[in-house]
Amino acid sequence: MRLSIGLAFAIMMAASGCPSTGNEYRCDSDSQCVKGGATGRCVAANTAARYCAFPSSACPSGLVFDSTAGSLAGQCVAEVPDMTSFVDMLPPPDLAPECTRNEDCANGGMSPCGGTCDAGRCVYPGPSTDCGSSCTNGIETSKTCDGRGSCATAMLNCGVYKCGATKCKNSCTPATETEDCFNTTCSGTQCVACPADMVYIPPGPGAMGSASTSSTNPAATVTLTRGYCINKTEVTVAQFRACVNGGGCTAWTNPRNETDCTYAATGNDNLPMNCVTWAAANQYCAWSGLTGGARRLPTEAEWERAARSTDGRTYPWGEAANDCTYANMRNASNAVCTSTAPYVRSVGFYSPKGDAPSGMQDASGNVDEWALDCYAQNYGTVCNGSCTNPQAPGDPAAASCGATGGAPDVPIHAVRGQSYQSGGAIYLRRGSAYYSSYIGFRCAK
Repeated sequence: MRLSIGLAFAIMMAASGCPSTGNEYRCDSDSQCVKGGATGRCVAANTAARYCAFPSSACPSGLVFDSTAGSLAGQCVAEVPDMTSFVDMLPPPDLAPECTRNEDCANGGMSPCGGTCDAGRCVYPGPSTDCGSSCTNGIETSKTCDGRGSCATAMLNCGVYKCGATKCKNSCTPATETEDCFNTTCSGTQCVACPADMVYIPPGPGAMGSASTSSTNPAATVTLTRGYCINKTEVTVAQFRACVNGGGCTAWTNPRNETDCTYAATGNDNLPMNCVTWAAANQYCAWSGLTGGARRLPTEAEWERAARSTDGRTYPWGEAANDCTYANMRNASNAVCTSTAPYVRSVGFYSPKGDAPSGMQDASGNVDEWALDCYAQNYGTVCNGSCTNPQAPGDPAAASCGATGGAPDVPIHAVRGQSYQSGGAIYLRRGSAYYSSYIGFRCAK
């Protein structure tokens, strides 16, 4: 007995384990969309179902839903952006772990990514089945090995989602002003994914530094070639405590007997985490990225771009001097804005008035923030007028990082922003070897 092509296709779809209802046959991968010698695509029709679609010159998108797509059968698939290269959020190769043998790249035996040691750095494969895959929410995703050997989620097919005037839109259910298309935002005509606690910073050129101080001179044009995500707010005590309780962070201690540490404060959950070392901050970022893609501290260039935008502004919010309604830092009269210990306010307290155009909150005030870079006393030695993806020389994890003068064995890392005790422009920078109540952090990916 001979089966019709349509019936054979239906049997194949049912055998695949994909959900089916009546004459509807759903798919979960392109490999299931082969019919009569034609190869199709498994396309998201809405947030609950995905169907096979095949090439059609009559459709602007070049695809038409198959006859097995129920009520969508014969309809053109909405035009969608090509998401195969949507945003490269992997850290640059020089941030990959150092190694002397392949075993050093196995992340303590926990990495499924099969890294190899090449010229002293771990190298991991690109999109790989080692990390698994998912087709949840009607959006095709996969897990790929990032530059640190962790599994990061990448969106490969935006389905019917596409960018509207201000938000990512769905052809069946247009996004409202508050919808964000599964935590995505628009970049040009593409939907790009950042977790809900982060904001997206697009690639491109922008201003950095200033001729006004020796540590920031000269003013430069910095080009960042990668889009990236950065935390909207500074990491809170509650978030850091979750890392400690979850075994991802070393228990907090205060061997320097610093005062005004928020971890020890009463009612501290939403206060920024301070009195935290650079290493502990980086440890938290790595832990917080175990789901949704590896995180790390931002480089100085990334931090300043997110906080300052591209136009060379003086403060995250523009040019107006702080009057204690923009930020928790000294105002134009050099007076502090808070007078009660521990002197910081809950993250986001000054939002949206004090926000950067990117949506980054508390870039000025509350606490300074660790950057990934070693500290270069004069950033002009890193970027002299014009540069691409700058980062201060030195291994951030090495004891010699940023070492100067009489402390060659103490790493010195860059610190950005302003604390509750300081004030000034967003481009100001300094270095620190030790934690203090003035320094907190946020993560990037």
